Amino acid sequence: MPFQITKNDYKKVLQYYNVSIPNTPKQLKETAENLLSDKLCRCIRKVKKSVRMKNKSLSKNEALQSGVGICRDSVLHKKRIDVYGFTCDKTRKLRRYPNKSYSLAKFRKQPKTLKMKLSTTNEKKSKQTRSKRKKYQRV
Repeated sequence: MPFQITKNDYKKVLQYYNVSIPNTPKQLKETAENLLSDKLCRCIRKVKKSVRMKNKSLSKNEALQSGVGICRDSVLHKKRIDVYGFTCDKTRKLRRYPNKSYSLAKFRKQPKTLKMKLSTTNEKKSKQTRSKRKKYQRV
């Protein structure tokens, strides 16, 4: 479940990039989202170019996917922000969450204990299915 970003979060983003803070909340939201989408798309373009230069055997799509992962992590996730989707083709836009009025959300990583619990339950399930397969194979 994504959590909506507050006005203070938008202000922190603008302060991080040394941009003047608008007076109205609507302008604040628009400038922060436009700034992040521009940064994200410029980063992807640069990373894509450098990845293709290093490994010329990669296709454009493979280079684009690696650029998206790197830039999404550096531009958004390090600021504890996540985005549902974005476009960088002709217009740089952040897509909204389905049935929501916002496109940015607070990003929370799972605690290590929760990750460990999830991984152990998945391992148990896979062991159980393996043992069932072996039983059926022996017959």
